Amino acid sequence: MTATVRLSNELEAVLTAVVKVSGKRRSEIIREALSAYCELLLEENRLTMYDQLTKSDFKPANSGLKDLSTNPEYLKKVINERNRRSS
Repeated sequence: MTATVRLSNELEAVLTAVVKVSGKRRSEIIREALSAYCELLLEENRLTMYDQLTKSDFKPANSGLKDLSTNPEYLKKVINERNRRSS
């Protein structure tokens, strides 16, 4: 498969520097970077809700519900917001 990617001037400069240092072709560096990034995203998605909560500094709020298991959509929303802020 062939793909076209637009890079910022800064990212292009970084890529050019990496090409010079590594001796690898641009396409090889881009493939390796994309592969590593995708693996990272997939690994993050393999975490259970418990794993995500224990990684964060999440503290349950007093919502009036007995526990968050009665409102899983709210729990997902809170975890996603926390992950976005920490990125």
